[in-house]
Amino acid sequence: MHGPIWIVGVIVALARSREKTARATALAAAIGAALPYAFYRTYDHWETQRFILPLLVVGTMLAVIGLMSGARRLLGDRAGTWAALFLTIALAWSWARWLEREQVLDLARAQERFAQAGRLVVRVTPADAVILASLHSGSLRYYAHRPTIDWGKIPPGHFETTVAALQRAERPVFLLIDGEDERLQFVSRHGSVVDDQRWPPSGDSRDLLLFQAPVR
Repeated sequence: MHGPIWIVGVIVALARSREKTARATALAAAIGAALPYAFYRTYDHWETQRFILPLLVVGTMLAVIGLMSGARRLLGDRAGTWAALFLTIALAWSWARWLEREQVLDLARAQERFAQAGRLVVRVTPADAVILASLHSGSLRYYAHRPTIDWGKIPPGHFETTVAALQRAERPVFLLIDGEDERLQFVSRHGSVVDDQRWPPSGDSRDLLLFQAPVR
């Protein structure tokens, strides 16, 4: 992920015999980065690699040390310093391009929809409401403090009976749909209760649509 320049710099920094402090720091950071995985159930997703971020910070410092010392040894102090500076700038430029290409800097804005859904639910629904949601079934418990049921886990043909059971318990029921893709997923699993307006719309925010179950 960090490219050959970074890898070579780290190797040079760790290989130099007098860099005992660098090796000890790298070893401590590696142990600290690995320990959370002994207690955390990992999933098949890139975000589970976040525990290694402190190790990458230490590794980047070592990479710069390695580039500086290696270039000076090969080219002399003056030329080596300029060469290492050029490589460091090239490294930072390649990372900036990668961040832009992968839209990493826009990630916070994209993930804002979870908090946005929570604000919508708080504004529209009573405190005792149960929200039927899929993508937001977990985040609504945090942002809106509402109990949720993942409609993606309700077996086909049991959606109406689930809603009826909640209403018999005197709980207001709302359905949250996030965007066209999720609407199509819901329709394919539970039918067109949204499309035929049996569930009147209660509120919306961007691609978020909130519907209220009809009173029986």
